[in-house]
Amino acid sequence: MRVFAHLVAVALIVPQLLLTAIVLLLGHLIGGRSLGSLFLRALDLLDFVFGWGGLTVLLLTVAVITAGFIQSWRPFASVFVILIIVSSTVALIVTIGAPAAFDALFLFAPAVIAMALSVWLVRADLTATRRRTDSIPLAGQSAPGIPREST
Repeated sequence: MRVFAHLVAVALIVPQLLLTAIVLLLGHLIGGRSLGSLFLRALDLLDFVFGWGGLTVLLLTVAVITAGFIQSWRPFASVFVILIIVSSTVALIVTIGAPAAFDALFLFAPAVIAMALSVWLVRADLTATRRRTDSIPLAGQSAPGIPREST
């Protein structure tokens, strides 16, 4: 159930991430103010995407998805998903401005659902970890429900 919730959260942030990437990249492309600068910036962008930048994004995506399958790493992956959501939301709001109408807020609805799922995952995984570590007996103690042997 928790693995599925993590995968759904990752899938829900994809549209917002793509929109953020498109807005930021188009802003970078048209920021040169001349046709020659546009072509040079487009070539720089292609070099970045098909070079180390694209490989880094691909590896980070695989790492976040894979970490969701491992119980001890899932809280870190969920926190990373939350950070991605917050940073992409801030980048969109700073770049295109705050939504003027209420219906424009529906753009952020999948990210809000993904953030709620990720917060739930962090809370559930950390409380489960705390319960597991609380039941481990310390030196000289017996396990819960097992009477201590007298010597």
